[in-house]
Amino acid sequence: MGVVLQLPNGGYRAHCKGASEIILAACDKFVDKNGEVVPLDEDSIRHLNDTIENFANEALRTLCLAYVDIHDEFLVGSPIPIDGYTCIGIVGIKDPVRPGVRESVAICRAAGITVRMVTGDNINTAKAIARECGILTDGIAIEGPEFREMSEEKLLDIIPKIQ
Repeated sequence: MGVVLQLPNGGYRAHCKGASEIILAACDKFVDKNGEVVPLDEDSIRHLNDTIENFANEALRTLCLAYVDIHDEFLVGSPIPIDGYTCIGIVGIKDPVRPGVRESVAICRAAGITVRMVTGDNINTAKAIARECGILTDGIAIEGPEFREMSEEKLLDIIPKIQ
């Protein structure tokens, strides 16, 4: 999600927020702890990715906040840039499991229903939430691209274990 604002001194700035892995990939700079805009190097990328993973392991959904200055004239309806962003930061948002979900999963299991979770969340966020709900116990969590690459034989073996 993004918005373009006209700056007081002229020019425009596009602000965006979205899935951390995607927005971070569009960044080549970041705002450091001193508030300075510096190039995004490998160590900084590793640190930001570790932050994303740590948040995800705590069942937090992560968003990356970023901006890019637009020096050309910007017209309504024009596409915003897709790269050259400056990462402002990563935030983790807790979206608590609704009351009764864990109990509902237990009731379904007791009735012989296999409960599975399909989500677009980060895999670590998904696993943490699935554990909170009682969906992921000793089973397997897998991402779509890996699943689609499996042979039919491997799929037949793994599908019963996927939660």
